[in-house]
Amino acid sequence: MSSSTMAPRHFTSDNNSGVIPEVIERLFQSNDQHMHAYGGEEITKEAEMKIREHFGSQAKAFFVFNGTAANVCALQAMGESYHSVICSEHAHLHKDECAAPELIARKKLLLLPSTDAKITPDQIKQHLVRRGDQHCTQGKIVSITQPTELGTVYSLKELAAIGRFCRENNLLLHMDGSRLVNAAAYLGCSLKEMTTDVGVDVLCLGGTKNGLMLGDAVVFLNNSLGKEFKYIRKQNLQLAGKMRFVSQPFSVWLSDNIWLKYAKKVNELAKYLEQELTSKIPNIEITQKVQSNAVFVKIPQSAIKEIRKKFFFYVWDETTFECRLMLSFDNTKDDVDGFVSLLKENWM
Repeated sequence: MSSSTMAPRHFTSDNNSGVIPEVIERLFQSNDQHMHAYGGEEITKEAEMKIREHFGSQAKAFFVFNGTAANVCALQAMGESYHSVICSEHAHLHKDECAAPELIARKKLLLLPSTDAKITPDQIKQHLVRRGDQHCTQGKIVSITQPTELGTVYSLKELAAIGRFCRENNLLLHMDGSRLVNAAAYLGCSLKEMTTDVGVDVLCLGGTKNGLMLGDAVVFLNNSLGKEFKYIRKQNLQLAGKMRFVSQPFSVWLSDNIWLKYAKKVNELAKYLEQELTSKIPNIEITQKVQSNAVFVKIPQSAIKEIRKKFFFYVWDETTFECRLMLSFDNTKDDVDGFVSLLKENWM
């Protein structure tokens, strides 16, 4: 069936998409075999090797079921209960993980304001004033999201500055990389340049949002932190029996630049959506720089209900009607054209 005759795909979340065909094909090939459980088979070892190829020989990967688990388990491994996590007020850790970092990882979140969801060393510094004070939680972990929850991307220079500040101040750097590949495609850099080389200690590498069936990976780039992680993963109910079905998609995705092919495609489609909106809708306001696979735009309240009957999307801010349009690997230009046409019909 051609894309022009298929039902339009919406712009809700890249969690809503299907699975990239290369992964589906490989999973079928390994489905009729019996293999060791819990990651003891060669498929998981191959996926771990692929991650080392991209992030460095020291990288140690652990596969979990989803992004919240990856973030929470990583933070649990990075410090004690009296340690706190310094992050943006927009961080997924804060807004969309139902207090799991506090409940499970037992880490207080110290929030920093930001209009583009990025934070700076000067901001981080304010939470180090009471170091050594037994009455105050101790800032130990800095968590950044690349790209951010608002679709913006830290430059390599910005990342290096944060990494350097963390090393100089005995802080650990955590990166929430649920859409990391989109940032790498935008910057035109390798995955290693954006993580290991700038001083990231622990990376949560997203798979689910990038066209994999399920699963994310906790990657210890500072492998001294991950020595006991297998127990943390098990205690948090994240050890898959049939691990190969979580790990194999990573192996496929990280081979032959498949990750880059889809990341470039979806980034380009987001830019196309931005261009179509600004050229065809009068006085439309794009609220954030389009640097990954998300477009943030204000849509009149009167138009939202009608448009969402055909193209669903999230209203990001109910007070300003800023909306998030998220592109997935299987969205097409036809989807974008149909959305823009319908929005123009309902524009006031």
